[in-house]
Amino acid sequence: MGVIRVLVAEDQALIRQSFAQLIDAHPQMKVIGAVGDGAEAVRLASGADVVVMDIRMPVMDGIEATRQIVRGASSGGATHASAPKVLVLTTFREENLVLGALEAGAAGFLLKDSNPRELLSAIMRIHRGEGVIDPKVTPMVLRHISPRAPHSGQPARASSASGSSSDAIHSALQFTPREQEILDLVCQGLSNDEIARRLVVATTTVKTHVKALLTKTGSRSRVDLVIWAAKNGML
Repeated sequence: MGVIRVLVAEDQALIRQSFAQLIDAHPQMKVIGAVGDGAEAVRLASGADVVVMDIRMPVMDGIEATRQIVRGASSGGATHASAPKVLVLTTFREENLVLGALEAGAAGFLLKDSNPRELLSAIMRIHRGEGVIDPKVTPMVLRHISPRAPHSGQPARASSASGSSSDAIHSALQFTPREQEILDLVCQGLSNDEIARRLVVATTTVKTHVKALLTKTGSRSRVDLVIWAAKNGML
């Protein structure tokens, strides 16, 4: 894996400098820019692999900046692998901000009280195509997700005598037993490497199954996959 190009968007200068120094010190990461507002982040995002984004910033907030970065990558023809991924990093735990960031297309959400190792690990995971949600905000995300039927805005049907609605969804989407097992572990927040060790299989095998899960559920990322599972009563 080559060097990960990181853009830092944070309006407080001291925090911005601290994040940039921490990230730049990692041998596999390079900070390509450190900006103080969302508009500048949008302007420079195309040169980054990962954007570390604050939420409350002047000119343009982090949620709108995330939305424009994700939308711009899609309209510009970037593949999912090459498009910049956004990691939202903030002190705010307000539910509307967390949900807004994820709905805008952020690949991950961390609180600023996370330790440096967690931040660096999150950047690595997001660059690999995994998703990250801070465990401290996961419950509030799931509280706002009501069970719904797959690929529709309609509530999931009630369980039949022969099985639960999640069983029906499993059958309709034709998950293999291994895919179901990996979906459960993804929802627990495990990385591909951790899942591979747990199941005693190769990491490439896990990646293949995760890709299949994303395709079958119409999810853009692992974060979307977890949200999909919650909506469909599979958590």
